[in-house]
Amino acid sequence: MANFNTNQARHLYVALDVKTLSSQTTDPATVLTTAGDIALVADEDKHIAFVYRNADGIITRSDMIDTAKIQYITKAEAADLATPLNKKTITLASGVTLASLVGKQIQLTIVLREFVGLDYSENYPLVVNVSCNSTNTASAAAFYAALKSEVDDAIKQFKSAPFATSSSGSGLVLTEAAQQWVADKFEADPIHFDVFCSELEATGEPWGNVVMASAGTSITGDFKIADLERFSYRERSEVYGMTVWPYNYERKYLVNPVAGTNTFGMLTIQYYYSGNAEDIQKSPRTIQIAAADEDVAALKTAIDAVIAGGEESEGEETP
Repeated sequence: MANFNTNQARHLYVALDVKTLSSQTTDPATVLTTAGDIALVADEDKHIAFVYRNADGIITRSDMIDTAKIQYITKAEAADLATPLNKKTITLASGVTLASLVGKQIQLTIVLREFVGLDYSENYPLVVNVSCNSTNTASAAAFYAALKSEVDDAIKQFKSAPFATSSSGSGLVLTEAAQQWVADKFEADPIHFDVFCSELEATGEPWGNVVMASAGTSITGDFKIADLERFSYRERSEVYGMTVWPYNYERKYLVNPVAGTNTFGMLTIQYYYSGNAEDIQKSPRTIQIAAADEDVAALKTAIDAVIAGGEESEGEETP
């Protein structure tokens, strides 16, 4: 189950569409008609708030934020929230030939880092052995295929493969892979790993060389946002979690991640509340809005306009 830092208060709104309220007297229910609709409202004192229809169809509103107390506003595009994947390519080390390996046994050790499974956790080593003979050293392709076969056998024990394997005459490639995502249980984050080649007795040097590079693929950030959506509601009250089952509230969610699809960017507003006299201590708060890139940009532009000097008159809202 994913956990996030909340500091003192952190709220997430999943916005599927940005709407406009024509005035402060407009009934938001007539404009925010669909779950995920959101609108930015502002007053003449440069206070802003978000009016929102949540997944249950209820109209809600964020804090009324004094823009003078906003510490920063950031936006991230959907592609930037994706988790890039790496790959490791194993080839023969310089000076090592296939012929020199015949009759020898070599090892490849793959250490899964920060791996959590049913019966093990932390670093988990996978050790594979290849007995080199005239058949599996007949060509580079045959050698790396034999190595791949042993690695594939070693990872059969996992419900979700910790990495993907491929081989050719150019080497054995191990690529980080998204893990099976289960809402409120398992994250889609990849399992990082290190690769080590055993030393040859004759030289005391590793038989292979390992090179890491970008795989050119990534895991959509929508999985992480789906985790955050669930975490945010659990943080608001135990009734949103399973700790009070069977009396827990069955919350509806708006983020349904699909592998390979980057849907949501993120607008983050960091601000604080402070009062008078003994209440002057700044209480940090965070509001985040997950939305399509163009909606994130539009909301930030509208907020910047309010901060810049109230170009909008009282009652006028976001684009």
